[in-house]
Amino acid sequence: MSHDVRLKFVSKDLPIGKLHINPDNLRFRKGMKVDGIAVVDTYNVGTMKDVIRDQHGIPNRLVVEEHTAPEGPLGDKIAAGDVYYITLAGNRRLNAAQELVADGTTSKELVETLQKLPCNVYKSLDEEQRRELINDQRSQRYARAEIVLTCWRYQAAGMSYADIAMFVAPQMVTYTGQGQKMIPKIEACKTLEERKKVITTWLKGTLDTIILSCGKMGPRVRRALLLSDMLIDGIAPEVGKDSEGNPIYETSEFKPSQSRCLELARAKKADEQSPGGWDPEKGGVDFNAAIAKFIREDKGVDECGNPLPTQPQRQSVEALQNQKTLTQSKAAKAALEIASGKHVLHFADLDSEARRLEQLVDVALKYKDGITDPKVKEFTKILLTGDQLTLENFLAANS
Repeated sequence: MSHDVRLKFVSKDLPIGKLHINPDNLRFRKGMKVDGIAVVDTYNVGTMKDVIRDQHGIPNRLVVEEHTAPEGPLGDKIAAGDVYYITLAGNRRLNAAQELVADGTTSKELVETLQKLPCNVYKSLDEEQRRELINDQRSQRYARAEIVLTCWRYQAAGMSYADIAMFVAPQMVTYTGQGQKMIPKIEACKTLEERKKVITTWLKGTLDTIILSCGKMGPRVRRALLLSDMLIDGIAPEVGKDSEGNPIYETSEFKPSQSRCLELARAKKADEQSPGGWDPEKGGVDFNAAIAKFIREDKGVDECGNPLPTQPQRQSVEALQNQKTLTQSKAAKAALEIASGKHVLHFADLDSEARRLEQLVDVALKYKDGITDPKVKEFTKILLTGDQLTLENFLAANS
């Protein structure tokens, strides 16, 4: 949140009819289309309506911005000169309250309570302050596709990669593989510049190379990324039923990986410098050829439609590095380094040492039941089942 002392608000109860859903809200709403995709409603208004009924009112205050309509009517509900309010945080609560008021089965008492809603009212915000208020919802878990769309909105507004990264970092924690591990590193930063460096380095591959790159490469690539993420989110649009009545979901033409996005960016640049050029809707010669190749790869066929030879499954470098951070064995860490393309010359020595320790444990297991000396028995038990601290305490006590 901005520390600007001018960023003040007034708390007041406002008529529900003066409050409006923010059109730039992160959530997907019923009836929305994104790049031609009919999105699934992620508002989950039903659950919020239950909460409002149970609490007999909305939980927490809405965060809204006051506006005065300019000359000329803005739709049927807002006329020139009217004061109205756009909800920056709390759109789901407002949506649920609106539906409850319109529902003839809602109790009169609750409808009366919801005629005015508690709000924190801001005025004359600039774009950066407005974005911070919209994005100041740290407890919310957003769908991957919602995060992608938000990044594209910021990109379209002219924000730089670094500024977008700083705004969406809280949401990207759930998007990237190493997100949770980054939280303590970010919180340990002592200055804004240090924090910015950590975040922009962390998000370079995912946010810059994939999300923002796809945002600049036309609707076909944008749809591919959105549909890929919607499938992961479990909110891919249903396009029909199979013979057994199970839903069939819309899927992407190809899966935009980091390496593929880099290849597409190179192809786009080459097309832009060629006589045929590059177009967001039509693409270009090299660009379209790259997409056609990705589609064949995902289908497992060559240019003639023949099945590609089966390749052994290989984990990505990112996945191997993730495993390395979870691994404590020096030999295993070295093996993962080698698998990810980094040469570790001392791996044989580490493996030999690991094998020596395994052999010692095998001997201890073989003789443990026949040991009669109490101290040797205790030492062997600690060696086989204890931890470092227990062993240190035992050795210290018997030194």
